[in-house]
Amino acid sequence: MFQTFHSAASGFSVDAPGKLIESVQQTPTKLGPIEAHAFLLDLGASGALMVMCNEFPADHSYDPPKVLDGALKGGVDSFKGRIDWQHPLNLNGTPGVEARLLSDKFVVQIRIYLAGRRLYQLMAIAPLGQDLPLGSTRFFDSFRFEP
Repeated sequence: MFQTFHSAASGFSVDAPGKLIESVQQTPTKLGPIEAHAFLLDLGASGALMVMCNEFPADHSYDPPKVLDGALKGGVDSFKGRIDWQHPLNLNGTPGVEARLLSDKFVVQIRIYLAGRRLYQLMAIAPLGQDLPLGSTRFFDSFRFEP
């Protein structure tokens, strides 16, 4: 059964077929360490659904295409994979990109948005050779920015 998950601190909501569990880690970047919040639903052998959110420092300006491209390349590197396909997205005026990544072990569909200084990465992850987890489309399509 789907439930709507809200993160007031990270400014989003999303529907998921279970409870998302939050973890926080420091991620090294060219701008210095940035706190990354990961919200994960582990679906066992079926894969996982995840939202990652990080906020960039206020004292920098950001070029959305460069940030989105860098985040996508980071996703490719973290899964040690390649881009199968990609296309631009726009969610209520917020620029984004969607892609399918393939590695030796996984298939990953990812949507990335840059909303102001916040970078959001939504992922549906499945073992290679399997379909994406049931409910992935609703998960992606339900994502909303919240004030």
